[in-house]
Amino acid sequence: MKNDEIKDLLQSMLDAINVAENIIKETTLEKFNFNDKDQYAVIRSLEVLGGVAKVLPKEILNKKPDLAWDLIIKTRDKLSHVYVAIEGKILWYTVIRDLPLLKEGITDILNNIEE
Repeated sequence: MKNDEIKDLLQSMLDAINVAENIIKETTLEKFNFNDKDQYAVIRSLEVLGGVAKVLPKEILNKKPDLAWDLIIKTRDKLSHVYVAIEGKILWYTVIRDLPLLKEGITDILNNIEE
């Protein structure tokens, strides 16, 4: 995979994180729990993250082995293929706790890819 393609994929991950973070910033947990539209948007963002992680070359993933790439992919698979309700609270805390670290790691990888 070419570096430009990798950069585009990583940027799509950052875009998905930004969407999820912006949704959470604009509401409270209580309101989020009853807002299906926002929950679906966060779920979609998490699916994008896992979908991209699946196709990134291993050498890119290995640049940040401390990031839970396998869990990101498994989360995507669960969200995409398990047709039961996901608690809003779980989505909320995933965005609050986990996405900032992922965003930092992805940004670091992106900044260190050669032109």
